[in-house]
Amino acid sequence: MPNIKKNRNPATFGLTVLLLFVLLAGGCTNSPDSPSQSGNGTWTVSGKTTLIGALSSLPGVTVRCGGQSTISGTDGAYELRGIPEGAQIISAEGPNCKPYSKSIDVRSDTRHFIYLDYNGTTLSGYVSNILDGPIQGAIVKVGTLSDLTDQGGRYEISNVPLKSDSLIVTNPRYYSTRSSISPSGPDTHVDFIMQRDTVISGRITADQYVDEAQPNSIFLSTRLILGSNGYIGSTYYGNIRRHIYISFNFPAFMKDPGVTLLDGSLELCTDGPYSGISYDIYALSSNWFYFSLTFNQQPIFGLPLRSGYGSSITGPRYETILTWTELNQLLLNYRSAGLINGLVIQARTGYAISRSYYSMRSTINQPRVSFNVRF
Repeated sequence: MPNIKKNRNPATFGLTVLLLFVLLAGGCTNSPDSPSQSGNGTWTVSGKTTLIGALSSLPGVTVRCGGQSTISGTDGAYELRGIPEGAQIISAEGPNCKPYSKSIDVRSDTRHFIYLDYNGTTLSGYVSNILDGPIQGAIVKVGTLSDLTDQGGRYEISNVPLKSDSLIVTNPRYYSTRSSISPSGPDTHVDFIMQRDTVISGRITADQYVDEAQPNSIFLSTRLILGSNGYIGSTYYGNIRRHIYISFNFPAFMKDPGVTLLDGSLELCTDGPYSGISYDIYALSSNWFYFSLTFNQQPIFGLPLRSGYGSSITGPRYETILTWTELNQLLLNYRSAGLINGLVIQARTGYAISRSYYSMRSTINQPRVSFNVRF
């Protein structure tokens, strides 16, 4: 059989090899849907965004790497395709989170979890009442975050967003209170003073009586009453005047301007049936002492407080001689001067202010003062 020698054209052979190389290369190229594109030196970086210390993922985080960006989904998952091979910086920005940045080495498809630190403040402080002191069990709430005050009245709430918000404090024994906050640093301190209402009895510190008929006499151990019949000069006979002096103390905590006087009264008791009586009440502008008070030695009259009228009665009863209006005037003076000199009750012409001779009954039906306050 003849030996047939095939001639190979170098140009044809080179073209054949080139075509074969192109076909082989095309067969190895990743499809556009493939996460990896190793032939072009790019890869896919994916993972999840999570808040440090949290059990659930953090959605809505913007993730950037190698010129690509995406936003993590509701499950916190993210995926970035076409990331160049080699060292890359991956960064993330989440709502109310500190910026995240880290260097990663991309040599293949890379799985990278991003843990963000919350960009918030630690909110703390104390809850108290000016009379009761620290309040335990108060609920302090800001947004969806809250804490319960401990025995010392302290609360602490971590990771509070750095934005303007309302801080609300509640406790069943006190009125709810709130404060607007605009935290800007890592630590924010806010104290609260809660208030409640209560009725407090004041203390009568001195009460005394003077009689123009006995201008130099000191009447000790007597029970002061309002009345116009049945006692010495029960009418304003011969222009004989009679005055009642009273001093009382506001509780010391009422000097605090944070205390509000809601209501109050000063009362004197009658001792039996009496005709009507008209009187004027004045604050005293100087101090006085019951053991030296006589008609001829009286303190200086000050601010007019009230003009009153007690209607006729058929039996003993308490008569209100000072109301909230007058007590509040005295309270303002107390806060500015720190002292209540007291008040004087003076009968008008045609009436009398009497005292009782029944000293054995001096422990009953005493003058009384009370305050309804919010503090």
